[in-house]
Amino acid sequence: MKVLQLFNKMRHRFETYKAFRSPSNFEKYLRKKGCVIGKDIFWCNIKSLDIDLTRPQLIQIGDKCKINNDVTLMTHDGASNVFRHLYHDFLPSSGPIIIGENVYIGRKTTILKNVTIGDNVIIGYGSLVTKDIPSNCVAAGVPAKVICSK
Repeated sequence: MKVLQLFNKMRHRFETYKAFRSPSNFEKYLRKKGCVIGKDIFWCNIKSLDIDLTRPQLIQIGDKCKINNDVTLMTHDGASNVFRHLYHDFLPSSGPIIIGENVYIGRKTTILKNVTIGDNVIIGYGSLVTKDIPSNCVAAGVPAKVICSK
């Protein structure tokens, strides 16, 4: 049994290593984990991304998106552990991230759970996206707000 566990652990590490060698391998890896990924995604630097794979089926990225360096996608909130330890009660805290088509996400941006970003959107550098962003606009800031629209 221990040999099988060791083999599975080694296989997982190899798959992860192989995934970060090219964008196409990275997309295959994410799809295998359960993410819904569109076509023609441009990943600036896949090694700098932080994509929450604890609940990969909650991540959906549309076609023709550009995802820049140091982008974080978080589908859960670990803060609920405080309530579990304090009140001995578990509060489930996760939600989907849906990114529309033709979206540009600037560097060092964090997108939190329960967020939908519409089509044809630009998210500015260093933004913290906590709420839905409508289609055809530019949003930036902490928290991200629409600063102009079509």
